[in-house]
Amino acid sequence: MPMSSHAHAGHRRLFLLTSTSTSLAFVAAVLLLIVDACAASRQFSTVAISHAPNATLVCALVTSADDAGAGPPGSSKLRCTSLPDGQQFVYPSADIPYNAIAAGTDFLCGLMAPLGGHAAMRWWSFSEEFAANRSRPVGRRLYWGPSLRSLSAGGSHACGLSDDHGPSCWEWPRLALPKGLDFSRIALGHDFLCGIDKLDNTSMSCFGAMTAPSLAPAPAAFATIAAGHRHACAVDAEGGFGCWGDDDGDVPNVPAHELPADMLAMALGNGSTCILSGIGRVQCWGAVQVPDQYRNADFLAIEADGGAVCGILRSNYSVACWGRTDRFGTGGSLVYNSTMPGACTHKKSCPCDIISGSGALCGSGGSEGGEELAVCQACAVRLNASRLLITNGRERSAAGDDDSGKRKARTLAVALSVGGAGAAVLAAAAVALYLVSYRKRDNKKTLTLRLGESSSRRLCRDVEATAMPAPPVPPLGCEEFTLRDLSRVTDGFSEEKKIGSGSFGSVYRARLPDGREVAIKRAERSGSGGRRRRRFDAERAFRAELRLLSRVNHRNLVQLLGFCEERGERILVFEFMPHGALHDHLHGSGRRNDVGGYSPLFASWETRLRVALDAARGVEYLHCYAVPAIIHRDVKPSNILLDGDWTAKVSDFGLSLASGGTGAAASPASATAGTVGYIDPEYYRLQELTERSDVYSFGVVLLELVTGRKAIHRTNQDGSGSPRNVVEFAVPAVEAGSVTKILDERVPPPRGHEVEAVARVAKIASECVRPRGRARPIMSEVVAELEWAVTLCEESVVAAAGHNSSRH
Repeated sequence: MPMSSHAHAGHRRLFLLTSTSTSLAFVAAVLLLIVDACAASRQFSTVAISHAPNATLVCALVTSADDAGAGPPGSSKLRCTSLPDGQQFVYPSADIPYNAIAAGTDFLCGLMAPLGGHAAMRWWSFSEEFAANRSRPVGRRLYWGPSLRSLSAGGSHACGLSDDHGPSCWEWPRLALPKGLDFSRIALGHDFLCGIDKLDNTSMSCFGAMTAPSLAPAPAAFATIAAGHRHACAVDAEGGFGCWGDDDGDVPNVPAHELPADMLAMALGNGSTCILSGIGRVQCWGAVQVPDQYRNADFLAIEADGGAVCGILRSNYSVACWGRTDRFGTGGSLVYNSTMPGACTHKKSCPCDIISGSGALCGSGGSEGGEELAVCQACAVRLNASRLLITNGRERSAAGDDDSGKRKARTLAVALSVGGAGAAVLAAAAVALYLVSYRKRDNKKTLTLRLGESSSRRLCRDVEATAMPAPPVPPLGCEEFTLRDLSRVTDGFSEEKKIGSGSFGSVYRARLPDGREVAIKRAERSGSGGRRRRRFDAERAFRAELRLLSRVNHRNLVQLLGFCEERGERILVFEFMPHGALHDHLHGSGRRNDVGGYSPLFASWETRLRVALDAARGVEYLHCYAVPAIIHRDVKPSNILLDGDWTAKVSDFGLSLASGGTGAAASPASATAGTVGYIDPEYYRLQELTERSDVYSFGVVLLELVTGRKAIHRTNQDGSGSPRNVVEFAVPAVEAGSVTKILDERVPPPRGHEVEAVARVAKIASECVRPRGRARPIMSEVVAELEWAVTLCEESVVAAAGHNSSRH
């Protein structure tokens, strides 16, 4: 039967048989519904398994303890290890850490920081990456939208749950889900989806190539569900356990007397069922058995797929795997030494305590108000072996054939015991007490974690983009300076303190009384004629910067510290960037830049590419993680500043606009803007602004970094000749494979892996400046290529160091 038919014919309701009264069943169901909403609302994993014909790939979020290059505490890298050969692959996270992963047949997906606001998910096809012959995986963005609370994968599909909409499934075009469907938990098999209906948690629906068992009547609430290749299992509120599949041979036999007293998790594979008991022991039935060396090991979590099972050990968060093939060895294999034990979330939201030491792994950044993050300890679910009346749920119902006439419904009967009227009263009291406390807690402001933001300070207010607004209300956390204080620290805005000027006005360097060194950006005062027009433009730029920078915070964006709006003045206060603009380093006087001192941008290609990567991450954040997305409109070297550690940060948001408006091009404020040489020709010609316009501008910046030439320069090195665009100069050479002919001669020639790295950067730059916007890459792809290039440079330096040491 085709899958599209299964999507309709396979939809069944699942009920549990109970001997209790209707009123008591209702109270018990409500009680478990409330508890389950806390304990099981988030459904994520940090370990995933995928299978290929000749290998099994185990993927995990590897922490710095297992990887010297993984970064400081609070960071992790997404790695996949191919077994049995042990080859490893690193998947870039675009400077936003992955918080959860999932994998299926030939794919891996990573979810970035799904703790509030919006989340992004990338998808990699193993076969596509192999066919592309890239040194580092690139993948594509599969999802961008409201934060997910659940992510599950099976077969060649993935599905997720969000509080903002019903279940979303990807790479599953033939699956048809009814409108209004909402699940509290989901589980994916090879080609089916089952979920617990969120309305009352007492019924279940399955779609795809699986028929849900028919259970009746008067159900108790479900606590959890899991799916394998061709079967699924569920546990209800009173410990009733049952499994079902389309064929008896698909469902492993689980004897009632072998069930543990309680469980933390279930993991199902192809013909195997595994349970993680409340004391951390793994028990498996069917095709896969637990090796002797791991029978008494203490695990925190387990995952299964196909003929493989993996678990995270409690002692050191290492990942151990075993299976029915020799890819893991006869007694299993330790694949990773240290991984994230689970997805990070707000510490206060964990109903069953947190995993010891997980707070340090999650880090403290990312949440407003400094709320701590941690990994929640799984809550134990009681199992009641005496209630497993129909073993494994395999019994033909009297209902006969289903809609297709080919499948028989199964009946899963579970008897629930009751404790009498006293239990009912006690349960009702517990419900009332919980509802009171829940409502009190719900009245408090909800803390939201937004991608890339830091908990070090609250965001500034969002100021409306009006020409002459009323005096603002001082925003929380974003300092409002007085004109007197700013005049004092700049010596009355003296020329000696002035370090630059532009269309907005002038920029001054100053030190605040608390010792912070800042850059003070002062708009041009009112005048007549052309000055009045410039004043209006400066006013609009002031509004744009304050409005947009007040809601973004990223290490590669210049930080707004405060503002002043007093007596007609429009002043913004930023962090000071000691090493000035990238433009001054590239196009200053010789190797000594215009901000003073020798510039390291002439020392190595690695330094240049790191600057490019920093700036790319800043622009990517604006496009992918700001809500709504922001289009900068003036990306150029003079708007890329370098701090004391030579970290590049994107600045000057005076021309920036929020993306997504249908009539943005028609707005007077969104008329074509930018700098000659960097403006997207398609944007200029068609008046249609998209994120790809910034991609074009950034491509020009990359070409400047590679060639050392200005965006508009003279054909001769001495400054004579006719004007020429760097795109016209560089792209033909890149396409002809003659990158070495256009490289900046002020930088030592690339050696070893640097040759490949610089060539790849030149190639991605040429792709960024393609005439048609749709033919250009997105910024996430540019970031991935630059990360790959920087890694190659690092490997070249290590190789050179090893070669030099061997000569002594």
